[in-house]
Amino acid sequence: MVHDSRAFDSARTASGTSGTIHDLRRTFATELHNRGVSDELIAGLLGQKTTTVVPLYRETRFEALRKALA
Repeated sequence: MVHDSRAFDSARTASGTSGTIHDLRRTFATELHNRGVSDELIAGLLGQKTTTVVPLYRETRFEALRKALA
């Protein structure tokens, strides 16, 4: 998968936010997971052929809470 980092960087600067493309993918996968979307569908939406990488891109609510409280 090819990413156009210039377009992402431009959009990020214009929006005044920070983060990387991987942060965006992780947030997207996490939100889908928290809403009950299957790993198979998340993998497809992320452009992955298998579900093996989906856990790497999603963060459980417990992990997010742990980070927030750290």
